[in-house]
Amino acid sequence: AGDSPQIRELLRRVRLVARSDAPVWIFGDDGSGRAIIARVIHDRSARRRQPFLAFNLLAYTDDEMARVLFEGPDAAVNRARDGSLFLERIGSAGPALQRALVHYLETRPAESARLLVGVQRDPGAQGIVASDLYYRLKVLEVEIPSLKERARDLEQIVARMLERLGGEGKRPMITAATLRLLERYSFPGDLLELAHALTH
Repeated sequence: AGDSPQIRELLRRVRLVARSDAPVWIFGDDGSGRAIIARVIHDRSARRRQPFLAFNLLAYTDDEMARVLFEGPDAAVNRARDGSLFLERIGSAGPALQRALVHYLETRPAESARLLVGVQRDPGAQGIVASDLYYRLKVLEVEIPSLKERARDLEQIVARMLERLGGEGKRPMITAATLRLLERYSFPGDLLELAHALTH
């Protein structure tokens, strides 16, 4: 939602990146919607009718994640074949998992899952993963602007979120005074914090 220059640039970039099959490095603040952007890239790509699988690496040990991704016929790379695989929090991958990802990227067949990875906003993020993995993953980049960078979109974002909260035929409202309070708040938790504040 919104029409700020930042959101227009993000949408332009998403459309461009969706045309490719190269890995995508998606970075933004926590709560900014990295998984949503990954899904939008998939849905606008030629792979949109194929599976989209998403994993938050913080939810797994390295060994568990390596098994889920690569072991057996039910491995995620097989299930997402011709589709997209989104790995959130790539910076929490340990050395063994990073080596397994490098091996996958080096040896994968032409028909294989497209990798999209999510990282916290950090223009100098090279240090969060080993350089051999970093340069294989950071082919295309999408940076998500923070909510405070696109404050002019807040009213439209709030309206969209309230629509979703209201469900069928009901739309919760907030007062103009409440909206002004929201506009003055910095939202360190970004869109996620805003969504939870509106739910509350």
